[in-house]
Amino acid sequence: MSETHVTGIGQRETVEIGGRRYTLRPITFGEAAAMAEAEACTLSGGPALFAETVREALRRKLGDKAEPYIAAVDAHEEADTEATAIAVTRPHPEEPAEAKTAWSADMRRAHTEVLRAHRRRVVAEAKVADDPEVVKARFALERAAWERMVRLVRTCLTGWEGEGLPPWPEGGVTEDMLRELPERDVRTLAEKAEKLRRPGVIEGKA
Repeated sequence: MSETHVTGIGQRETVEIGGRRYTLRPITFGEAAAMAEAEACTLSGGPALFAETVREALRRKLGDKAEPYIAAVDAHEEADTEATAIAVTRPHPEEPAEAKTAWSADMRRAHTEVLRAHRRRVVAEAKVADDPEVVKARFALERAAWERMVRLVRTCLTGWEGEGLPPWPEGGVTEDMLRELPERDVRTLAEKAEKLRRPGVIEGKA
């Protein structure tokens, strides 16, 4: 498992992708709050609403035979919730090795259960994949996830250079400029920026 320690807002990380070099910094608490507010104002419903849309579509299509598939959706949500709850209890680097070992074992167990539950949920969703409401909800979910990545990258990106990139604009990039980048670049940068949100021993965030 890779780990990124955030040692301060002055920290910089360079990411190289296909001949292009991007420089990222950690997001501040204030910026994180602003992003959360922007996401709250963009009502996409999120994963919970999508899951409920799938349940309703299963009931419409399968009637009394829908329950096993609905249970699969429920089980995946519960497994994901448990894994998330365990993840936020990650031991501090200065805690005893035994605590880290126990936490790692819990994370492996939880992650394994998420994967198992996900396979069953995929089967359930396939039953209603062409349902108009499910299609609409999936599109909204994917679009919201993409827009969130773009906002995070725009906030954290401090420079770029390399193949196919224009000169770095003095006032920073716009979201429209980021949408012109290869999708792989945006997804990779968002993943790295997300890791920079996790504090190390010294938080040092503004």
